[in-house]
Formats: sequence, C-alpha cells, structure tokens
Amino acid sequence: RYTDGGIVTFTSDTGSVVLGSGGAVNVSAPAGGGQAGTLNVSAQAGSFDFQGSILGRAGAGRRTGSFTLDTAGVAGGALGAIDTALNAGSFTESRQYRLRSGNVIVDGSAVSHLYRATADQGSLTVTGTIDASGTTGGTIELAANGSLVLASGALLDASGDDFSHAGKGGSISLTAGAQRNGLIDASALLDLRSGATLDLRVAANTADSPFLGQLTGTLHLRAPRNAAQTDLALAPLQGSILGASSILA
Repeated sequence: RYTDGGIVTFTSDTGSVVLGSGGAVNVSAPAGGGQAGTLNVSAQAGSFDFQGSILGRAGAGRRTGSFTLDTAGVAGGALGAIDTALNAGSFTESRQYRLRSGNVIVDGSAVSHLYRATADQGSLTVTGTIDASGTTGGTIELAANGSLVLASGALLDASGDDFSHAGKGGSISLTAGAQRNGLIDASALLDLRSGATLDLRVAANTADSPFLGQLTGTLHLRAPRNAAQTDLALAPLQGSILGASSILA
C-alpha cells in the first residue's frame, strides 16, 4: 500500500505569500500509487509571489494535485503564469481561485478537471483555454461581481469521453453581477463573444443516450436584471456552444 500526498497551507493575515526562486513545495504521492495532495495559499490582504517549484504528481491512475488561492490579487491581474506552473507540476485535479479585489484575466492555458475562479470586486475576462475535459466531463465555474466576458478565441472545455456513473456530462457555470455583501453591480454584463467556444460534448453520446437517461453537459448562465427590470444583462450569445443538453439562465 502507498500513502497519499499531504496538505500544505501557507497563510499571511496582513501581507503576501512568497515562494522564492529556491523554494519548492511537493505534495506528490509515491510513483507506485496513492493520491496527490493539496496546496492552499491564503493572503487576503496581499498577493501570491510565485517563483519556485511545486509538484503534485500522483501514482498511475490516481488523483493528481489540487490547489486553492485566496488573495487580494495576483500580478497583473492575470492567472496565466500560475496556471502554467500548476500544469507543469501536475496540479490537474482541482483549482480554485478567489481574487478579492481588481479585475481578473484567465489567459494562457489551464488544465484542471475542476476549475473555479471568482472576482469579488471586479470583472473577469477569459482570453485563453480552460481544459477540464477527461474520461468524464469536468466542471468550470466562473463568477464576477462585475462583468464576465469570454473573448474571441477563449475556450472552455468540460467535455468527456464517456458519461459519469450518474449518466451525465460536464458542467459550465458563468455568473456576472455576483452579490458582494448583499449588493449587485447593476452595470455588470455577461458577454459570450463571437469566436469563444464552450464544449460540453460527450464522445459516447448517441441518438439513444437520452432514452437511457444519459445526458450531455449543462450550461448555467447568471446575470443581473437590466435597469428596466425587463430582461437579464446578457449580451447576445455570439460564441459557439457545443453539446449542451440544457442551457439554464
């Protein structure tokens, strides 16, 4: 038998968390087996200065590393550099980001079966790729107090090779105008622009799948009401939505 990787938590109550160029964090499991562990970083009044190396490898066929980040912000407001390091370190099971101030950009490429990002006081824009695909469909959850924009070229991939044990595909949830202290930004807009793609397909899906209780992925769209209280603050859906069994707004 093999033990699983452990849990490492870094917390700064009043400043930033710094992982210097010579620093290394390893929550890997033994190569022969075991689940990888979790790295948690909390700096609610500061940032995460990341220069070192992190590893979250797992034994063959087991769960890879998970990562959580709760900070006031990140350098340039962009998550691409952190996601690149997490990809290289095999933190591909779960990533959860909470940015408490400023706008957030999801750029570059992120690979994680669960990917969650929240902008508490700003807007969130996706310009890159979030790949949550896998043997079964993944989960992508994005929320912003301000607007949420999927720019041209953005790809959210929660597709799966097969249905889950519950007969379901993946899920994507997009929220603009998320409440903060009970208040909603009335100017927030949910904007899926031309050239953006959301993939909720299941490769094993056939014409008979719905009759067997097997459904492809689900898309949830949430936005505040417009000023006239007649509609949602949702721009025309100009992006491509692939393989969704249901779209809820």
